[in-house]
Amino acid sequence: MWDGIYVRQGSSLYSEKNVIIEDANHAFVSQTIGTSYGGYIHVDSTLFNRCYTGIEIQPNTAAYPYSPLYLINSVFTCRNIAFDSINSNNLSVAQYSNNLLSYSAVNQKGHPYRSVNGVLSTDVNNLQVGQFNTALEGPNKFDNHFIGVNWIRTNGLINNNIFQKLLSPLPTVCLGCDNPPGDKGIGIKAVGNSANNGISVGYLPVSQNNSFYDVHTSVSIESYSTVMVAKSSINNTTTGPFGINQTGYGNRGIYVKPANTNHLVNIVYNTVRNCETGIH
Repeated sequence: MWDGIYVRQGSSLYSEKNVIIEDANHAFVSQTIGTSYGGYIHVDSTLFNRCYTGIEIQPNTAAYPYSPLYLINSVFTCRNIAFDSINSNNLSVAQYSNNLLSYSAVNQKGHPYRSVNGVLSTDVNNLQVGQFNTALEGPNKFDNHFIGVNWIRTNGLINNNIFQKLLSPLPTVCLGCDNPPGDKGIGIKAVGNSANNGISVGYLPVSQNNSFYDVHTSVSIESYSTVMVAKSSINNTTTGPFGINQTGYGNRGIYVKPANTNHLVNIVYNTVRNCETGIH
């Protein structure tokens, strides 16, 4: 595996028009050095395969004037796909996205070639993962990862994404437990510790928001003072309870444990099917 591409303050990285990234520890990093914030990352029609972390946004405690990440039409997966060394001979990212389930999943027993985080961020203000559903700003897809979007004390919006098959395929771990070992099988995970932490999963005026299919826990949010989960579509092929050797699809739909004081939680217009616990 290789390390990744680091983008520092004042720099920008553009990845678009059917780029394929494989086997990186953290493929793209908006890197913080000292008191500076990281650079801007623009990703359109890019496929991340077998990357430990696809995109990492490092701490940015300053009030950023815009999201340090623009992400549309892209795929985060961990599958056995035979790419050609000449990129023009490969399919488009959209074509791979439409046919992901035809490729076998990588057995994620340890590192390397284990996809843990699609997008990881820590202490970031004003982050947006996914844009609004227009002809040009299509959805991102998170497939066969431990965690699709992993936010730590990060504020912002997660919108217009597809999460599917988010489970470790190993049969010897308890995938049906309430808290999967090592946080496996979570579509969106957000953990805050501040009265100022706010997150919106979905956006009310938009008809197409986030969708989840065959995900152990679709949305898990803890210790945020302001929470919105809106217009999510959640469905699974099987529903718990599960034994130790069974894959845990449909364990929890939406799990929210707000901050202890001064919190505001809105969970509205969501569709939840085939979950052992729909909303907790």
